Amino acid sequence: MYKIALTVWMGMTVRNLLYGPTIERLSQEYDVTIISNYELLLRKALKKFANKIEYQKLRIPRWQLPGFQGRLIRWLYKWNYFALWLEKKPKTPGIIIQWERTNRPIRYFLTMFGARIVTILRYGNVNRDVLRDIAYYFPVRKQFLGTDAVLVASTDMEKDQMLIYSLKKAGIPVVCLVHSWDNLTTKGTFNFTPDLMLAWNKYQVKEANEIHKIPLNNIVVTGSPFMDKWFNSNTFSKIY
Repeated sequence: MYKIALTVWMGMTVRNLLYGPTIERLSQEYDVTIISNYELLLRKALKKFANKIEYQKLRIPRWQLPGFQGRLIRWLYKWNYFALWLEKKPKTPGIIIQWERTNRPIRYFLTMFGARIVTILRYGNVNRDVLRDIAYYFPVRKQFLGTDAVLVASTDMEKDQMLIYSLKKAGIPVVCLVHSWDNLTTKGTFNFTPDLMLAWNKYQVKEANEIHKIPLNNIVVTGSPFMDKWFNSNTFSKIY
């Protein structure tokens, strides 16, 4: 049986994947390991899967200076946000960036400078550069040895961005879920090209392809996992 890992860092992931049919189907067909800092809470919520799911924390070595790395990742997140606006001019980030320009001019200038560095480094190679090599370094082979694929439950959480980049470098297949309707237009430039992206609809397919240059062959429309229960006749029978 294939082994997969699934990241869970936030309530939206629980809503999308764990309180619907997705986790049940995955646990039936694969050996599932959930990567999360909330093992005790998840075990209580997923009692019926007690013998089917394993749990692990993300093991970041202390020599890696996780405090410094975390700050660098947050800076890079902000630079990516501005970099997307520089290239594509989406409306919502434009409003926020204009506010920063007016109210925080020094921070605006420094962040815009970082965004231009990001843009220059990615020219000609959107999937790898020295800045991301430093910020997202993580020895994934030690924790994910024997894992056939990793389902990353968001495209914008900092831990997920670090994991995706490091997993791709290590040659471990990555599947990404767009976990909210606006994530492709309001969360900055992607740090990666996933092996497979799970989009809600044709509009997200267009955004992923045109804004983030994800090849169409790497995108599958699955709908919103959380909404699956509303298409289940048993749900309606309970309501009515």
